[in-house]
Amino acid sequence: MKEGNNKETETSKGNAGGPFRKVLKVLLWIAGIWMTILVALQVLISPKVLSGFVDKFASEYIDGDLSFSKVRLRMFRHFPNVGLSIEDCALTYPAERFDSLEAAGPQARLVFRGTGETADTLISVRRFSAGLNAGALLFGKISIPHVIVSQPRVFAHSYDSLNANWNIFKTSQDSAASETAFPDIEIGRVRLLRRPLIVYTDSRDSIFAMASIRRMSFDGKYKLKDIENNKVSLSVDSMLVAGRIGSDTLSLR
Repeated sequence: MKEGNNKETETSKGNAGGPFRKVLKVLLWIAGIWMTILVALQVLISPKVLSGFVDKFASEYIDGDLSFSKVRLRMFRHFPNVGLSIEDCALTYPAERFDSLEAAGPQARLVFRGTGETADTLISVRRFSAGLNAGALLFGKISIPHVIVSQPRVFAHSYDSLNANWNIFKTSQDSAASETAFPDIEIGRVRLLRRPLIVYTDSRDSIFAMASIRRMSFDGKYKLKDIENNKVSLSVDSMLVAGRIGSDTLSLR
């Protein structure tokens, strides 16, 4: 009787473990296939190929020039997200584009920040890195859980109701980009490190300001196509603001 009971017990245990083993095998197969895909992508998408992708993206969505020294794709460093990093990145446009609108005067020092002989700069960063949710990408969604920007420099200038230097981004209203409107992107945590510098001028309202910050962070989930309805928390460490508003001068630390 004891031997029969022992056999029945062992059989019942084996049957109980059957479904669990099947599920485990399926999960291992999925993990193995996923790892194989990531390894293949890491080998196939070389820096040269990735640079071509970035250049193509820039030509479709930016009415300007995007330059960088190095771009890398890391499949395992931020697993399960895919890591993208770009070194010495700058977004520029032809220097003569707003020449007729750049007025000299007491504010000229800030109006001409970011300008050059052949190209003016909208944004420049020492290093840009971001994580990309690969699972969401399979379903046609672009989800970026985190972004880290090192030593960013932003030179934003508004000249009148129709002209501002940040309008170099193409939209669905542009005739040349009607079929390539800027994609719907969801962004999570953003960190600006190594003393971000932001220059903002508005010739219409006589606003000329500059902010130097030790570091800044944004937390939340926000979509680029629905900026007005996003809820984001902002944290700033050690900010120096100086500027002019009409005939008044502001200096705040």
